[in-house]
Amino acid sequence: MLKNFSASITAQALTQAYIIKEFSFSNSPGLLNITFVPEKGTKSYAFVNGIEIVSIPDLINMTQPMLVGLNVPHNIDSSITLETMIRLNVGGQSLSPVEDSDLSRTWYDDTPWQRHLIPL
Repeated sequence: MLKNFSASITAQALTQAYIIKEFSFSNSPGLLNITFVPEKGTKSYAFVNGIEIVSIPDLINMTQPMLVGLNVPHNIDSSITLETMIRLNVGGQSLSPVEDSDLSRTWYDDTPWQRHLIPL
């Protein structure tokens, strides 16, 4: 899911003390293998202080989402991994991680994104 990723460079660029990466993927039936491999030729080390795995409903395979601005369904291949880039609270206000139920995620108000939507 990540290749040639530097937590320190990313944290410094984002001016954050920590990094949270969220991925969604289909894993049924099977095992989840997580492997950490340092980059060859470097004196690399890593410290991972938490990995959280949460089972979610299979929403991706249940529906074919419509492309924005087009009335055409888009097929999402269940073998790919999706990374959450931003979480929008559609029709609602921003929510801080403290206000999110159980998973401590940030939800942004969708108002700034509405100008990008084209009515179907």
